[in-house]
Amino acid sequence: AMADEETHLVANRTLQQEQRLRVELSKRDDALVAVQHEAIRVTQDLAERRAVLERLRYTEAQRLADEEIALAERLAAQRRAIAEGRAREQEEADQLVKQLKEEASIKEAADKAARMESERLSAEHNHRMALAHAERLASIEASHQHRLAQIEL
Repeated sequence: AMADEETHLVANRTLQQEQRLRVELSKRDDALVAVQHEAIRVTQDLAERRAVLERLRYTEAQRLADEEIALAERLAAQRRAIAEGRAREQEEADQLVKQLKEEASIKEAADKAARMESERLSAEHNHRMALAHAERLASIEASHQHRLAQIEL
């Protein structure tokens, strides 16, 4: 009885798997049919487009005129690009001149500050030298005063 029951379960599972596979196969068949219909539609669409292109084929004069227009447009684009490049170069040159002027101005200010510092240091040195000279003179004068005082005695 158990073997029959197990056989029955296996048979049920097999039937279920078979049904699932049939459903899957049916879906794939439907997808294949859809793809085939799409391929037919695309083929027809392509044929229609080819027919339209054949009807719209340019004459030699039209083709040459189109090429001339395209060349003129490319030439105009190249000229615009050259003009823009020149404008950028001019702008960069102007910027460089401005920067060089600013750097020169900064250098002038730094040179002036250095000259002023040098003059200040020189003035301080001259002042110290004058003080030292004045101290020496005062020392000499004190020495002379001391000698005069000794001579008077």
